[in-house]
Amino acid sequence: METESCFSARDEMFHIVSGGLKRIARRLADASGAFAVSRQLTAHLPRILMYHQFTESSATPAGGVSASVLRQQLGHITRRYRPVRLQDLARARVAGEPMPPRSIVITIDDGHTSFLRWAFPVLKEFGIPTTLFIVSDLLDTGRWLWTDRFMYLQAHARAVIPDAILTALKQLPPPERDHRLEELARQAGVTIPSLPPEPYALLSRVEVQQLAQSGLVEIGSHTRTHATLCSLDSEQSWNEVAGSRRDLERSLGLPIAALCFPNGQFGDYRPEHVTMAAKAGYLCATASHFGCVTGESDRFALPRIGGDAADMTTFRKYVDGFEYLQRRINGDRCW
Repeated sequence: METESCFSARDEMFHIVSGGLKRIARRLADASGAFAVSRQLTAHLPRILMYHQFTESSATPAGGVSASVLRQQLGHITRRYRPVRLQDLARARVAGEPMPPRSIVITIDDGHTSFLRWAFPVLKEFGIPTTLFIVSDLLDTGRWLWTDRFMYLQAHARAVIPDAILTALKQLPPPERDHRLEELARQAGVTIPSLPPEPYALLSRVEVQQLAQSGLVEIGSHTRTHATLCSLDSEQSWNEVAGSRRDLERSLGLPIAALCFPNGQFGDYRPEHVTMAAKAGYLCATASHFGCVTGESDRFALPRIGGDAADMTTFRKYVDGFEYLQRRINGDRCW
């Protein structure tokens, strides 16, 4: 036990020191002008930013990006980039035309009420358009996203529930996944409320329609139930992909041109799902693997860059193309 404690303390110290060195390296790269150079070298490559939750401050169980941090990020974007709509990017790909230099797209997954409360006012302040992906079967039902139920469990359990369990749950068929989640909650002594509390509540149909009427928000589909598509068979997958578009168009009275794959990392969706997105009538689809949009990028599995960076230097490292160039030099797949 004493030896294990020693190893644990040493590992924790290693991570602290390693994290500190990485922060210093990022700041040195920024100060040397490396981010400006990478921004110039990748100016022809559109970026798609990805967000989920938003907060008044960062100290909430669901995490997310605070309104003040978002304002800083959008300030950098408006100074250095040209915000465009996702549909404009997709239509340019269809026509085989290049996008204007420094094009950047903002996307929001899941459709939490925190978007309306904390993010939309800031986006409106800057006049930046965004695409908001909605889970169609949860609209106006009062039900949770299953991933939010897991996050609630993590936040309220006495013992630590590692993120690796969430990764494993994502690969299970929904009935087994939900059973395992209920069992985890029972073992942890946590009662998950029937209705999602803040900050897990989702936007209503009326709120989504009002956001669309603003002229700044395009509505996209995040499938019917937010199941990881690789956990489903072909028929179930088609129901998620095509059914969500049909349901949202009927419910909202709006055209739905874009799809977002739940989870969206390599292996979370199959080649047939990319084909389904095109067959279902979408103009494009986004994934969640990291990268800029290149000529090699599939219009129905576009890469994105996470906006929930720990600080502005890290945010700029990713958005300004420094991380992208590093990964390409190392031979990583990021498109």
